[in-house]
Amino acid sequence: MKLDSETFLKLQSLLGKVDGLSLQSWIRTEQKNIAIGGAPKSWHKFGKAVDLEFDNLDVAIQAAKEAKALGFSGIEVDLMDNHIHVDTRTTKPWHVVITQDGDEIPLSHWLPEEV
Repeated sequence: MKLDSETFLKLQSLLGKVDGLSLQSWIRTEQKNIAIGGAPKSWHKFGKAVDLEFDNLDVAIQAAKEAKALGFSGIEVDLMDNHIHVDTRTTKPWHVVITQDGDEIPLSHWLPEEV
């Protein structure tokens, strides 16, 4: 198993642009994915997904903006668990936020407007 090269290059760029992120989960075996309750078709199993822990809300916002600008097709900001999931899925793009109440909202409704 290895990280997909497109994912690696985008991750490297994201980490270079945003301080306050730390690696939480990267490539998973089938067994590891099952053990942690991952999605059956998780992109982590294909080396195309990474979970990053963020220090604070400002870091989460910056990371989400940068991930979108870098072209990650999957972005999930989880405010309940202080992590951001990014992936280079080949299916329909998925950009969401899990609020502190557990609600799922579109990323575009959560990111502040640019001034």
